[in-house]
Amino acid sequence: MGGCDATMALGRDSPDVFQDAGTSRAVASEASRPSVAGLEQMALISVCALCVVMQAFIMRRGAVRHGGDSHHAFQRLRTRYNVVYAFGTFGDWIQGAYLYALYREHGFDMADIGYIFVLGYFASATLGTWVASLGDVHGHRRLVMLYGVSYGVACLTMRYRNIYILLISRVLSGVSYSLLFSSFESWAIAETDRVGIHRKYLVQLFATATFFNAATAVVAGVVGNFVIAVAGVDGWPDVGTNGGNGDAHGSRHAQNHARPNRYTPAFDVGACSLFMCALGARVLWSPSESARSPVEGGVVAQNSETNKSLVDGEKTDSPKNANQRGVRRAAAMVWRDPGLRNLGVMNSLYEAALHVFVFVWTPALERR
Repeated sequence: MGGCDATMALGRDSPDVFQDAGTSRAVASEASRPSVAGLEQMALISVCALCVVMQAFIMRRGAVRHGGDSHHAFQRLRTRYNVVYAFGTFGDWIQGAYLYALYREHGFDMADIGYIFVLGYFASATLGTWVASLGDVHGHRRLVMLYGVSYGVACLTMRYRNIYILLISRVLSGVSYSLLFSSFESWAIAETDRVGIHRKYLVQLFATATFFNAATAVVAGVVGNFVIAVAGVDGWPDVGTNGGNGDAHGSRHAQNHARPNRYTPAFDVGACSLFMCALGARVLWSPSESARSPVEGGVVAQNSETNKSLVDGEKTDSPKNANQRGVRRAAAMVWRDPGLRNLGVMNSLYEAALHVFVFVWTPALERR
């Protein structure tokens, strides 16, 4: 009884003793558990390692199956292509996670950011389509170089708070987005025909490019998070002033003017990667496919029937006239062919869902 009385007295006099003991056990239990971030990193490394092993196996099997001088030429082409393509996709991927947050940090609300996004998509669908068609006349390598330079400049101008500079930057980004998904593949196809590689290798080339596209997305996410963390909450210094004239938007932007944008470091790294993409295309890629029509340089030799249907008897057109008719002719081909039309619709729906996700995922996560 005396021991019980002593225990009860201890409980009455010092009730925090039991609470502290329970808290200590909970802390020890939490410390013994692996962190969620650690589990995510382990899963990411495991999946990436598995993908690398699978990709190496596929490349090895292709070498055993085909072999010969043609396969060695294809391997050299694949290396040149993927080096440039990896820099180009890295510069694009590193922006996606921080684009909405950067505009908001500049002082724009959700509606304003939505209008800026729509401007970029409109520029991609209109001006970007026309610019991408110039590759048939001026060469796709030049357009890839233009992609790296214009997209890199767009990334650097993201640190400006002036609304007009940001809109110009968004237009450049939209045009560059069209070049990313047209000029790279077009150069690869033209180069395959130029060096005499059979087009069956294009399947392996684009499969490898898809792998590097996904790999650069993972690396871009890690690198972007790292550079923003290293830069700190204050970020790196911004430049420029906003063009507000005393209205609500101008006053809201003025309040944020003195504070650097903490997300610009990711865009600066993206700009460096994009400039490397342009330099790589200049050094590693052949300019021999420049300024040639689709009926020149061996394309017809391997695909005479296909190209005959593509040009529709316009083989005597000059490059300038062919470029002027190119967009209209391509639209007519898509409209006449149900397969191409359905493919275009499905791709448009996919891109629409992707861009909606890019726009809403940042505010959605912040509300959790």
